[in-house]
Amino acid sequence: MEYAKIMNKIFPQYEQVLDHLAFLRYFDENPEYYLENVVKRAIHRYESFWIPFILNNSKNTDEDLLFSPPLDIHWVWHVHMLAPQAYKSDLESSVLKRVVGHRPADPNSLKEKSKREKTASFWKKSYPDEPFNIELSQADITNFNTNFSYDIVKASGRQQVFFYQVSLPHYLDKDFLRSSVRRYAMYLQLKQIYSDTFLVPCYDIDIVWHTHQANPVDYIRETREILGKTLNHDDSVNDRAVGSKLSNASQTTSKLWKETFGEDFRNPGCMYRGLPPKGQLLHLSKEDQMSLLKTRIATIKLSPLKWSFPNQETATRTTIETFVKSKNSSQDFKGPRQKTYSEVQGTLTRDSWEFPQEKMLEIEECNLPKIGFILDSWRTKISCFCFPVERHKTHNSPALFPLFPFPEKPEEKKFKFDNIDHLKIQINYSGLKSRPTDMIFGIKPGSFYDCIMPETVQTLWGPIPLETLPEGVDNNCRAVTHGIVNGMEEKVMSVYLIHSLPLILSAVQVFVGSKMAVVAHTVGPDTIGNEVKLELDETFGGVPWRAMIIKDNEGDFGICVGAWKGLTKGVPGVKGTKYKKGTPGRQGDHGYFRMVYYNLRTGKVEKIKLPSYSGKNELEMENMSVDWEEGLILAKKKDKNVAQNICLAFVTSTLYLLVQPRPEDVEAAEVKWKKQNMNTSISLTKPPFLRNAGIVFLLYSGWKERQKIPSNSTMVYEQKRRKDSGDVGYAGMYWMAAGCWGFGYGFGQDLNYDGGADFGGMLDVDVAGCVSDAADFGGMDGGDVFAGCGGCGGCGGGPAESGGGGFFGDGGGG
Repeated sequence: MEYAKIMNKIFPQYEQVLDHLAFLRYFDENPEYYLENVVKRAIHRYESFWIPFILNNSKNTDEDLLFSPPLDIHWVWHVHMLAPQAYKSDLESSVLKRVVGHRPADPNSLKEKSKREKTASFWKKSYPDEPFNIELSQADITNFNTNFSYDIVKASGRQQVFFYQVSLPHYLDKDFLRSSVRRYAMYLQLKQIYSDTFLVPCYDIDIVWHTHQANPVDYIRETREILGKTLNHDDSVNDRAVGSKLSNASQTTSKLWKETFGEDFRNPGCMYRGLPPKGQLLHLSKEDQMSLLKTRIATIKLSPLKWSFPNQETATRTTIETFVKSKNSSQDFKGPRQKTYSEVQGTLTRDSWEFPQEKMLEIEECNLPKIGFILDSWRTKISCFCFPVERHKTHNSPALFPLFPFPEKPEEKKFKFDNIDHLKIQINYSGLKSRPTDMIFGIKPGSFYDCIMPETVQTLWGPIPLETLPEGVDNNCRAVTHGIVNGMEEKVMSVYLIHSLPLILSAVQVFVGSKMAVVAHTVGPDTIGNEVKLELDETFGGVPWRAMIIKDNEGDFGICVGAWKGLTKGVPGVKGTKYKKGTPGRQGDHGYFRMVYYNLRTGKVEKIKLPSYSGKNELEMENMSVDWEEGLILAKKKDKNVAQNICLAFVTSTLYLLVQPRPEDVEAAEVKWKKQNMNTSISLTKPPFLRNAGIVFLLYSGWKERQKIPSNSTMVYEQKRRKDSGDVGYAGMYWMAAGCWGFGYGFGQDLNYDGGADFGGMLDVDVAGCVSDAADFGGMDGGDVFAGCGGCGGCGGGPAESGGGGFFGDGGGG
């Protein structure tokens, strides 16, 4: 039976898959139902109460659908249905002697809630001593035993992992699910042809298969009609090692699929993407996150200032401007960090000039505030014309006085400055407290080092899926640890960056204390699919993009996709002659970095362009700002995801380096650029890659390690080197077949050296970072590789005999 006919025959369509996903999401968001003691108690209730309840209240499988069990029972019942042969056998061996009818539904839907309420009223009459809804915290059971042949307890644990594989937003896309239903029908056709072969589905197929099984009556009947028997489902085969049953079956399925249908079996967004992060990372509560932003607050008030200076009695008036200067200020992140406290005129007393102070000012300790004074006096002198003239003098200002650290309790601080002038100051501290604030974090940089990080030691990596390298191949990495410090220079977090060439993997890990709290790692189309909000076709179509996913203990936090856009090479102009007008060249463009960030928790999308439209290397996002040149991160207190935003800052700079085009020998390119810039009358724009060394955030992310990070450029040059040298040894996951998807690494476009895409088939990237055929450094008459003006085509201003045609000659300029 062809799959088109199978599609019309089987139960699940995309609407039912959506209901099933809603069912799975409910339990994923309420993980207490996964606890072993809760599952065991639920199995007991399922076997001892739910099945007899159906026996006493329903006449057939259609009437079964009028009832809905308690949620703890519903979960284990669902798990049982995913072993259709065991489910049928176990139910037929029970007091009911038949399967119980079921269809997937969203537990939060009004219809499902109404069914549970109706069921609860019947339940109370049947089982007055057994509550319908139980307190899960009190779900202990002693002497657990069951008559079921299927181990629901172990299967429940496996289903937690399953939902993570199908939990990204593209699984809610109707077109994606329609395709999934079609591919499930194709899978059934393949199973019909190769009935004795162990075939494994991709996850888009598997979610439809699960949905089908969750309607056991139709599933048993329909698979028998298509295959001649009930198709069993075995989710216990999970060993993905090379040579394992699962690995071999995957290769077999892929081969047979291609032969049968003429299309690839692998599908974007449908492959295994590792274990769920939950339980592998440090849980950070809102209070924990806000504690990272906490600083001490104080209100200061100055007592009247006293200032004495030589010949003070001859001064006609004086002023003191008092200001507070902060090293860090979230309110003036990129501007001046100084505020005027007061500007007061003095009154002459017997010993000094006094300046009353009435104003109070709240200051934050994390900003490292200092107080300073500008002292001015005026004297009146008689000019030579016998007119009084006021002469102004600005006195030497005393050194800035630190207002931090704050005292532990309200107190007065007295100090004086003694030089030629004498200034006495008394500062009163009050209103001392701690609270979160918009915090500017600095980076205490570490040094990159070589290390071997075995891909088999999960504790080193956290929830990052990793390929297994061939025997004898070490996972040589380049890594660094940076300290994240608050305004008081106190280390509050650590960021660990890892670049692995053998795995073609870049990762960011954020530690709070000694515990890993957030991770991010590179992923490819196998993970993110064709998610519409990431604009893979619109913004990133035709360019080799890279992506990273951010995870915390709750799950996936966000996805970033970045690419280098707008890169064009200048076209040389043609000089005019006496007989022919010149042709102007066309200016090249170094391009820019474009990133789309999709927050999976809020659904919001932010778009980043660097350099920004103002030409600055500053990252402005809703909940975070980053100054790449100073290496500062502003985390805003309105967002409770501080550690995640720190990770996002480094993800952005990592993606920038992964996609930025550069020549193989940057140092030689810089020498040639300087020489060419000196020898041309036109000021050449400096290529972005030559600016990287002056941008500290890029240095922290690995710019100086560029030959050892898995960037697009690194891989293109390595492929070229290997081809030229005939090297056929192990080349990492992508050296010889870039674009392979692996466990989540990919580029959105094939970077294969022999490919035909923008980065495929090229011999080099020129010193401007432009795609070129042979790294041609061009002539000086335009079209230079540094994306200069492209040449003017010659002004034709030379004498006629020189071929220029003269200013008024026939040739003329372009």
